[in-house]
Amino acid sequence: MQYPDLHAEVLSALLAGGNPALGRRIAADRRSRLEYVGISVPARRKLVRQGFSFSTIPDEQELNIWDELWMHSDNGDVLFCALDHVQAIVRRHVEPTLWPILRCWICRIENWCHADALSGIYSRLLEADQQSVLPALKAWNQVDELWYRRVSITSLVHNRGQNAVFLLPESVFPMLTGCLDDHRDAVQKAIGWVLREMNRVFPVEVRGFLDGSLTRIGATALSRATEHWNEVERRALRERRKQAMKSDWPRARPRRGALAASCCLPPIE
Repeated sequence: MQYPDLHAEVLSALLAGGNPALGRRIAADRRSRLEYVGISVPARRKLVRQGFSFSTIPDEQELNIWDELWMHSDNGDVLFCALDHVQAIVRRHVEPTLWPILRCWICRIENWCHADALSGIYSRLLEADQQSVLPALKAWNQVDELWYRRVSITSLVHNRGQNAVFLLPESVFPMLTGCLDDHRDAVQKAIGWVLREMNRVFPVEVRGFLDGSLTRIGATALSRATEHWNEVERRALRERRKQAMKSDWPRARPRRGALAASCCLPPIE
């Protein structure tokens, strides 16, 4: 690691507000190989807002330090601090220099919580520069690695706020279609969540997508996609899916591992 003293500084601040037992439970709950100090989210974010010894240096240099800590720390809460720092940046303004650095952060993802936080950042970068970001998401959508695939679709909408949807269905639906036959729980939940958010703005299009995907979409994705529907509509759709599955059985499903197993990132321009 290039900045061991700075890593020690951040980790020491986290440990001062941590709970080791909670940290172990968090790691187990997320099935994460990383260590966690067990600090609360508000306390961690307060530390990041207060800053560290390197927080007064020029922004580009500070980002390079957080990039180094993200890439080499074995502590999940240090990684969260890096995410907190970048989230504060992209909420204010997205600089074109961010994507060449942050696109590589996906290689450290190994649990859903870091994945979704990074997706929130990527969604801001995507909205600001689709030409640069979307090709990478499309590439990640085609590989079999779980977290690359989840991030490729959860980055298509913002993870909070009334204006979560910023893309048209013709940009989003092909990415979801590419994941329909992947029935891993983390992928199916992501599909359903994106459809649920898209339904707020494009309800007719979402219903058309679901009607055309009934024999492929998993029950988990379907349930999440229709969370805000009334129960009569949900029951009717589930029944249509049941009947469609019966009439389509048996159907050959593509093997999940048949897709490429490596990231194959588009080159950085």
